[in-house]
Amino acid sequence: MPQAPKPPAIASRLARLKLFLFCLLAPLMGADSLVVAPDSPAKPKEVPAPSNGNWLHSLLPNPFDPNPDMEMTVITEMTDEGRKLSAVSPKHPVYYTAESSGDHEMGGIVAREQTLPPEDVGPLLIRSLAVNGYKPAKLPEHPPSLLIIYLWGTHNHFDETDGAAGSFDQVRRNVLDRALLVGGKKFSDELAEVIQESQDWKSWPPPVALFKLRKANNERLLNQALGDVFYVVASAFEYQSVAKGKPLLLWRTRMTVSSQGVWMKKAVPAVVINASQYFGREMTDSVIMHGSATHEGKVEIGAPTVVGDGK
Repeated sequence: MPQAPKPPAIASRLARLKLFLFCLLAPLMGADSLVVAPDSPAKPKEVPAPSNGNWLHSLLPNPFDPNPDMEMTVITEMTDEGRKLSAVSPKHPVYYTAESSGDHEMGGIVAREQTLPPEDVGPLLIRSLAVNGYKPAKLPEHPPSLLIIYLWGTHNHFDETDGAAGSFDQVRRNVLDRALLVGGKKFSDELAEVIQESQDWKSWPPPVALFKLRKANNERLLNQALGDVFYVVASAFEYQSVAKGKPLLLWRTRMTVSSQGVWMKKAVPAVVINASQYFGREMTDSVIMHGSATHEGKVEIGAPTVVGDGK
């Protein structure tokens, strides 16, 4: 296993990478275009003509929901380089160094509780990564081969009532940002295509209605993408590539929790811990999990649901 560079050798590059990573995620989470058709009414003749982009806002839900149940999604996507790696397991571990890129609030501005500090998020991630055989590096016997950079925060829809909605282009990017967080690149790309078709739809049913039926959980993923979420993103880079100033991404795990009526201090720990079996494992579709907070503050998680192809 390659020897780890001395910390001063990569400190400046690491600082730039952590700053750059958040900037990198924004375009990755966006898409070229987005127009969402209205939900299907009971009768075709009652469908209002979409004269402009303002009707997109009508799809965005009220950010206040008294239901405390948590709906969580997890998706891991690997790059071509990541697919070349040997399988990792507790019997065949890989060692890493983890670095926090901090809390980031994206989308609309919503009053919220104080964010979780890195010292709270970091131990959760370490515990969860260990399930699949990812262990913290320990010099000199176990130098790191991975650098895992993680960030967390909120991603909120634009609320036109407070003047923060902006242009229609801003609203569509805002929605697709969350679509990628919730369902991954494939889901985001498919949604972008459907939404492009929805701009001038004239036949029945509208493209978005067909999209909801295309896969078992498309409607649930779409509903979450239209709402507010807490998110955590962990990105794994080849360690030596960072030292050389050419960071090589291997895999990225995205985790979200619908933030409707849920505290971040309960939601983030729940999704990170329950994502444990999916870190570093390529997934073709998202997994949806449900959980609720008990009076004792513990988290109860139901059986995960794999988002399949609906066949």
